[in-house]
Amino acid sequence: MKSGLLCRSDYDFEDVKGVPSEELLEIVYCATLHNVYSLVPFTEHLGSGLDAVILSGRLSRVEEPFDVRGRLSEDLSNVGTVHVCQEKSTALGAALVARDVARGDSETLGVPIEFNEADTSSKVTSTNV
Repeated sequence: MKSGLLCRSDYDFEDVKGVPSEELLEIVYCATLHNVYSLVPFTEHLGSGLDAVILSGRLSRVEEPFDVRGRLSEDLSNVGTVHVCQEKSTALGAALVARDVARGDSETLGVPIEFNEADTSSKVTSTNV
């Protein structure tokens, strides 16, 4: 946890447990807007826009001390349809990917998985994203 938004903002991982301060929520809100709007030029360069914006993670659903979910949904609606994932959906997605990899599936969520059979320590060597 020594990188990313928390570290650059002088916050600690413990600061996001429970309901974070309004200042930290404002930083998360602004960072989310920045991240989504940063994708727009790339999608337009490829000849399409974003089909939808999917917000996952606990902080995207916070409604107090201010409505992060409502503000993000409203402010990102001109980019694409905004969907807010249900609680624990990020963890569930990660678990499903791990399950597919552990079973030796050839792909997970439509992304091919390459295995190096000679390397038994890590099993997965890369994915073609």
